[in-house]
Amino acid sequence: MQVAIGLFATALASADIRLPAIIGDHMVMQQETRASLWGWADPGERIQVSASWSPDSATALAGADGRWRVDLSTPAAGGPYTIALTGKNQLNLTDVLVGEVWLCSGQSNMQMPLKHPTPGYDVPVLNHEEEIRKANHPDIRLFLVPYTATDEPADGGKGEWKRCSPDSVERFSAIGYFFARKLNQDLGVPVGMIAASQGASALESWTSHEVLAAHREYAPILERYAKALRDLPVAKQKYETDIAAWKAQSPAEQARTVQPWRPFGDYKFCAPSTLWNGMIHPLVPFALRGVLFYQGEENSIWTLDYETLFERMVQSWREAWGNPDLFFDYAQLSSYDVNRLTPIGRYWVEWHPNGDTKATISDDSWARVQEAQLKSRSIPNAGMAVTIDIGEPLNIHPPDKQEVARRLALNALAKVYGKSVVYSGPIYDSMRVDGAKAVIGFERLQSPLAAKGGRPLVGFKVAGADRIFHQAEARIDGDKVVVFSPDVPHPVAVRYAWGSDPENNLINEAGLPASPFRTDNW
Repeated sequence: MQVAIGLFATALASADIRLPAIIGDHMVMQQETRASLWGWADPGERIQVSASWSPDSATALAGADGRWRVDLSTPAAGGPYTIALTGKNQLNLTDVLVGEVWLCSGQSNMQMPLKHPTPGYDVPVLNHEEEIRKANHPDIRLFLVPYTATDEPADGGKGEWKRCSPDSVERFSAIGYFFARKLNQDLGVPVGMIAASQGASALESWTSHEVLAAHREYAPILERYAKALRDLPVAKQKYETDIAAWKAQSPAEQARTVQPWRPFGDYKFCAPSTLWNGMIHPLVPFALRGVLFYQGEENSIWTLDYETLFERMVQSWREAWGNPDLFFDYAQLSSYDVNRLTPIGRYWVEWHPNGDTKATISDDSWARVQEAQLKSRSIPNAGMAVTIDIGEPLNIHPPDKQEVARRLALNALAKVYGKSVVYSGPIYDSMRVDGAKAVIGFERLQSPLAAKGGRPLVGFKVAGADRIFHQAEARIDGDKVVVFSPDVPHPVAVRYAWGSDPENNLINEAGLPASPFRTDNW
């Protein structure tokens, strides 16, 4: 916060117009809307803004805090254009395109870049070398927000717009790039993609303090972080002692113990509101068409009403941008065998900043986040991409980011751009009992039911009144799936692909998978 204040004071002292990082050369502005440009100058200074696509200009007066803002009417997609900003000095923005602008955010699966090796990612993105080599798309512009976690909302921000090239795409979000490429190819317009993600981040980290403070159930989160900040000096001293002792061990001894982790107050990437403050707030109110979001792994370890918090986060972002229709396009958690003792599994079990220290990650906790994400489809102007079929048991970062991005893009093409495409696999709707069989119905199918590879259906379990689930046989019957087991003569509940790494092969003929579901609420 001291750095931001220092930059702000310097800008005022120089009497020069200062712009946030998100506004600059090579940027893409959202087409056919009222797009905001803003910055800082001397209090009371008059700023005139003109764009080469229009003979008109807009003016604003800097307020007492030096901040000013103008809203420009943007044309249909095109460019390049120039924008002139004139006050006591003049800034000229060049190579500005107008098209479609999206923000991608979340944790490591959204952050995962094309470049390999990258710390934290054991397996590279599919065909990463070829994808990087071919990434010459001058009408795609990329803005990468560096990791910035702050305890107060930040202004200005960091980063710069770059033309999409092999050099600029290496460190960029693979999903974000592939999504932008799909839109650019299908819509034929420039696409600006802003990437603001951070590995191991929690949902509450992307949620403003105002939202968390307004609801009593989040008080423990805020109180625990406040205490961690108070205790940080002592905790850091203990960490230095513990890490020194751990490093003094032999490699064999280190392999049998968990590396000490820096204290929670120092690890701000999963602390409440810190990423909203440092990585999202500086982008507001830059005009967007929508948001891509891929997160949930971090919140699978502890009891949080994920569905409610996600809905509140979405609402708060829309309010911040002043756009109640801002589209949210999110990925449902993929599969990952949490029962294997992997390094990331040890990390979750042994150290977690926001949950009960005795909490553990489990098949059920992972599936409950997936279920919460499924229920979040009820949020207006939102879409969910199912990814259960492309996960890997021992890799929490599945390499097929092209397919994740394609499914997210199908949502956008259908729901935002009105294209006639199949964008969803089968979604559970109802169950009825017919003798010893449970008959599963689905929401209006966009494509007929199918089994991947033409094999018998797998992944279904059925239970009776005793609530004990048994492996079940299942077959497609028109637009229904019939589920049965000789061990359950009177079915009461059915589950499909319920768990962290379940069998699954129910799809539609377009190849899109069914979401995991359960018919019970046990």
